[in-house]
Amino acid sequence: MALLCSNRDDLVNDAIALLAKLAEQHVDAAAVLSSSALMMRLVDFLDASTSRSAKDHYAGLLASLCRHGSDTGHM
Repeated sequence: MALLCSNRDDLVNDAIALLAKLAEQHVDAAAVLSSSALMMRLVDFLDASTSRSAKDHYAGLLASLCRHGSDTGHM
């Protein structure tokens, strides 16, 4: 979660892309969804971001969480 607090947009963008890739697995999607602090930070980042690429990665993360997190009981 420290990367999501970085002032470097490229690191934050890469961190979200990595979370999106990890969330393609049910257990990893459950881990992301189980952290309310992480989810709140992601929402804050999306709200503040002006980067199209970051928003695309965020959309991919949400899609993975919806697809693979639904079996975990978190969504």
